[in-house]
Amino acid sequence: MNSAWRALSSAIVFSALLLSACETTPPPPPPGTSGNAQRGYQLAQTGCSSCHALSGQSSVEVAPTWGALAEAWRGSRAALEQFLRDPNPDNARVQGAVNRFGPMPNMGLTAQQSRDLAAFIAEAKFDPGTGALTEQERWDEAPADATETPLDHALGVARSTKGTLGKQLMAALAEGGPDYAVPFCNERAIPLTDSASRTLNARIRRVSDRPRNPTNRAKGQALKYLQSGHAALKSGHSLEPAGFQTGEVYTAYVPILTNAMCLQCHGTAGKELDPTTQKRILEAYPDDEAIGYSANELRGAWVVEFSTTEATILTNQ
Repeated sequence: MNSAWRALSSAIVFSALLLSACETTPPPPPPGTSGNAQRGYQLAQTGCSSCHALSGQSSVEVAPTWGALAEAWRGSRAALEQFLRDPNPDNARVQGAVNRFGPMPNMGLTAQQSRDLAAFIAEAKFDPGTGALTEQERWDEAPADATETPLDHALGVARSTKGTLGKQLMAALAEGGPDYAVPFCNERAIPLTDSASRTLNARIRRVSDRPRNPTNRAKGQALKYLQSGHAALKSGHSLEPAGFQTGEVYTAYVPILTNAMCLQCHGTAGKELDPTTQKRILEAYPDDEAIGYSANELRGAWVVEFSTTEATILTNQ
């Protein structure tokens, strides 16, 4: 077993199986007290804004506004942190949101990310009419006390790419439903990912053990990460991203979990997946394996690779 895989295995075991820390390790800070609001704002930009527009109501409404979230969770920051980590629809607080938009997907946030995002929601000010973020200039300042780790950087790359694809996909769904969205995924997803790769100076791809596009089949360490992830979720544990360094290249695996929107094209045939949509999928992907999922299942992972030295730049092309 090489050193890279030993490092990744350790990360998976620690995050997926939630091993107890030793007695000398300080306990985690209590919920509701340790979030960095400015880091939370950055997370909102890169990981949440494709559904929750910071500018308030958008032409394609797929989720509550930030203002609605802040009002619904006012004074309940610790509970909000727990909801962000495990968005059980029974615990949702924005009135009518689940019926209107469907349940919030599990975004795979770490405990610290949920604290940061809850801090931002609690401390930011939003327009009472549109739900838009106000005092934008304050939040555009970089956090002075944040030290970005390689894994933090990889998560930002994955969230940014996901946000780019998500906005385009939601627009396609709004315009013509799942049937209209299938050609988008077939024709536009890879070029958009390649464009993000060049912008973010990283190799970015999606892999799965049940791929729609056979070129995205997970192999090697990526497959082992997914297998460990399935086992963790089946046991009721959470699944964290994992990363490791090999020479000057850092590689990270970021889980992709299903949500209600995903199930329109990845759900059970005849249930969430309409027969007409399935026919369109099979026309584009004759060897499709990516159906039969339920909400909050591990559908695959983002693989992000980048150089940790300035001398080398990695991209998809």
